[in-house]
Parts: sequence; C-alpha cells; structure tokens
Amino acid sequence: MFDIEIPEINLDFFKNWVRVDHDLDDLELNLCLASARSNVSNIIGEELTEDSDPELILVALNLASYYYNNKTMGIDKNTVPDKIYNAILNLHNTRLLW
Repeated sequence: MFDIEIPEINLDFFKNWVRVDHDLDDLELNLCLASARSNVSNIIGEELTEDSDPELILVALNLASYYYNNKTMGIDKNTVPDKIYNAILNLHNTRLLW
C-alpha cells in the first residue's frame, strides 16, 4: 500500500520511540502499547497491524507514549482531545454509516 517499509511495532521499537534504554519498565511499556493498539483498533473497527496506514501506527505510538508518561486515569478539565488524532481515527473508522 505504501512505498515505505513499516517495522514491526514491538517492545523494542516502542522503547526506542519513548527513549527508554533499560528493562525495568518492560511490563508497563508492553501494557501501554497493547492498550493503545487495542484502543485504535476498537475505534476504527479493525485490527491494527504493521500493514495499517502509517498515520494510524503513529496515533497508536503517541497514545502509548501518553499512557506511559501520564500514569493517571483522570483527565484535566483543560485537556482537549487532540483534533488531529480524532480526525485520523474518524477517517479510518469502518463503522461509520454513510
């Protein structure tokens, strides 16, 4: 589909993405990555894979980074969901009725 080769999105790739060079947080990083992939897949209505659109992979990586760096379930009242991410996810949503 695209002319670039997308690497496997695994723990080592994600650790490089968030610039973690130790193994102490591997369990937490795996959980964050799995949760972000699941979240994106649930929103778009199909499994997120390495063959998915690269912008979806970036959304998942950034969401996983957010989970890792912000270890809370609460949302600041001033926080607004990122409009770019929402637009990308809505564009790829297979559950929309036209």
